[in-house]
Amino acid sequence: MKRLNVIVCGSTFGEYYVQAIQKNTDKFKLTGLLAKGSARSHRLSEKYNIPLYSNIESLPKDTDIACVIIRSEGAGGQGTLICNKLIQRGIHVIQEQPTHSIYLKESYRIARINDVIYMTSNLYNHLPAIETFKLYNEKLKSLSKLEYVNLSFSTQVSYTVFDIISKLGMHGKLSLNKKVIKNEGPFDIISVRLDELPILIEFNNRINPNHSDKNMSIMYNFRFYYEDGILSLEDIFGPVTWRPRKYIESRDSVSEVENQLPFQIIYCNDLNMKECFEETWTTAILKELEEMYHYIAQGCINQKRANGEIAAAINWETLSEFAGYAELVNTYKECEVILDTFRNNVRRIKCKKLKNW
Repeated sequence: MKRLNVIVCGSTFGEYYVQAIQKNTDKFKLTGLLAKGSARSHRLSEKYNIPLYSNIESLPKDTDIACVIIRSEGAGGQGTLICNKLIQRGIHVIQEQPTHSIYLKESYRIARINDVIYMTSNLYNHLPAIETFKLYNEKLKSLSKLEYVNLSFSTQVSYTVFDIISKLGMHGKLSLNKKVIKNEGPFDIISVRLDELPILIEFNNRINPNHSDKNMSIMYNFRFYYEDGILSLEDIFGPVTWRPRKYIESRDSVSEVENQLPFQIIYCNDLNMKECFEETWTTAILKELEEMYHYIAQGCINQKRANGEIAAAINWETLSEFAGYAELVNTYKECEVILDTFRNNVRRIKCKKLKNW
């Protein structure tokens, strides 16, 4: 298949898509930026030497793919309206999440009518830590029974959680306990079931309106309790760990278990935060774009994926409605300073311990 011409709509998070597209010039050619014309969009246009367009009608006729990185209607933007206009022009569209189910269904319907591919993008599915977690979860299914799940996450990434767990094989309609525990710290505690599997959700339902994507108490923390141990994802960048269930043998017994590690780090990276965002995120976005390329070559999207996106959106909406509006907070800390202090403390502790040895 030929190299596809791609435009990016939106200049904030859209820069990550610009960088991702340029990682595979065999399949993609970046041909422009669609934005309102802010100073930021002009800087982005100049930085990457790409044309800046202010309306859909002015886009080149040979545009193949549009990456719509603009908030959707359910999140205070017009992303879906833009998607549907692009689709009606015969352009394939990949839309950054989150998107409400009613808008997803409408965009899929219009895409079918116009014989183009539409899909939402969740880069988190392709982050190495999450890919590792999914891989080991799949292996464990045939070895041990999943008994219980604990999910901790912030409201900003809540949509993506339900998309990820659907790809982990956890399907069905979210069934909620009648009560949510609030005001016991930064997390709302919610007990749910998904296809009869008990799940405890710790929901950080707080937002600083001036820094909505900063200072989250947590992004993700998953703990899957199997009969034989706990598979954990500490955060979106890892580590991923396995903690076997402890079998305490009598002192006189001889067992293979006692020779096993009590705790295993399955995945860990040593990248700094700048490298995580500039390298790991753009690589993950590229994987989503390459899936889009594959669907275009096939002439259709994977229906299982489409159904999973809609189901995830419905469960996200169910949780959001049940938990209520996010609490607005006015906290903003320079976390880099805290990390620097912590890192220095760790170094001093290690040096002191080495001297004692």
